Amino acid sequence: MPVELERKFLVLDCDLSRLTGGVPIRQGYLCSEPVVRVRVRDREGSLTIKGPGLGRRLEFEYAIPLDHAQELLGLCGAVVEKTRYAIGRVELDVFAGPLAGLVLAEVEGAPPDEPIAPPDGVTWIEVSGQPGYENSNLARHGAPGVAPS
Repeated sequence: MPVELERKFLVLDCDLSRLTGGVPIRQGYLCSEPVVRVRVRDREGSLTIKGPGLGRRLEFEYAIPLDHAQELLGLCGAVVEKTRYAIGRVELDVFAGPLAGLVLAEVEGAPPDEPIAPPDGVTWIEVSGQPGYENSNLARHGAPGVAPS
């Protein structure tokens, strides 16, 4: 069974001008239980189904034609726009649109007890297990503590 194991961090400080090689991502949610996500990453489409839970859960991801993904995004009530940067094993997501100013980092495959140091020049706090920082909730409700626009 494909299982997602993920740790998430709220980035408090980072020199964004140093980041290069970002990949644009647009993603929306067709369903929240289970999470059904459609994504356009660069010029590729995918459909992902995620089981219940936070941090560790079933995840099934399938490539779909780009035009199908773009049409499905039109069915989503809210779409998250971000640019993803890879810094070693850390994926840094810089959000745009209504979530502009939010920067989150994810580390895939890291068990909860593994110490993870932020990349050089990054200050973060862990928010793993906090539902408000899950992308599906960000799309529907905005960033925690910030009213959606």
